[in-house]
Amino acid sequence: MGAKRVETLKKAGITSPVNLLMTFPVAYYDNDNPPDFSRFIDGNKYAVLGVFSEKPSTVRLRKGMIITKAKVDCGGKPLSVIWFNQPFLSNALDKDDERILYGKIAVRGRSVEMVSPQILRNRDLKIVPIYRTPKGISQNLIIDCNRTILDSVGISSYFTDDEAVREGLTPLSRAFREVHFPSSIAGAKECCYSIILERLSYFIALYRSGAGKTEERINVFADNRALVRNAALNLPFELTRSQSEAIDVICSKLLLPKRMNLLLEGDVGSGKTIVAFLAAYFVSLSGYQTAIMAPTEILASQHHKKPAEFFWVTGGSVVHRSGK
Repeated sequence: MGAKRVETLKKAGITSPVNLLMTFPVAYYDNDNPPDFSRFIDGNKYAVLGVFSEKPSTVRLRKGMIITKAKVDCGGKPLSVIWFNQPFLSNALDKDDERILYGKIAVRGRSVEMVSPQILRNRDLKIVPIYRTPKGISQNLIIDCNRTILDSVGISSYFTDDEAVREGLTPLSRAFREVHFPSSIAGAKECCYSIILERLSYFIALYRSGAGKTEERINVFADNRALVRNAALNLPFELTRSQSEAIDVICSKLLLPKRMNLLLEGDVGSGKTIVAFLAAYFVSLSGYQTAIMAPTEILASQHHKKPAEFFWVTGGSVVHRSGK
């Protein structure tokens, strides 16, 4: 693999063979069991194998908006495909080309349309894995790299094979192979569960091992609770009593010599996020950083915007990182 591709993988967070193996497929195409078009649900994503009935055509609707369209024959089932702002596809694809397409389905009466699908060549595999690839990295490259890793690197589990079987898990080396080169889609999903559960077990054991050695706090925080209270007064809304109490408890726990392990619980919309950011502000006053994770990129972007304004006023900074 060339240096440029290695750098592209690094930007996507893939810096080691383990990172690559942990980049699980987002979907699979089973050559022996093609999907039933009659069961497609509008808005869901599917993988289909088809032959282009025509060369894709490109239309410029307005500045900044180019549409590329094509008709695909999926085993006698017609599929309309549309891409936005990808005019190069009209040159990259031709009539009679066979490709696997993976994307969101739009059911319009009796017709079916796929919007902005990923495109990949069919492989000499019963079940073809489909990855969310970073720009500049092809599906084929990830498949070939994973095959090389699994064929040449020994993978050791934290469980013995007997322990894995007793817990209903697949031995780790076999689980990774089944995820990336599955004999069945159901088996691949079970192996994903096995791998994730093993990693979770490892991190829990690591935490307990560290906690058993010492409960003493490594980081030392200054008592800046008054500054946090003043910052809360400058918010465009007033904190509830529960929010103020939660912030005070968190800051007080951070000042103790023992490490903190708290769970903040509340209903949706009760204001947990601002509590987390005020706690992060307390930490930042002592020169430390805080990582706040969100389950989606949209939510991460929303969480970044408002706190960034708050921290800018207070002299701090907020950085937004997403999976893209």
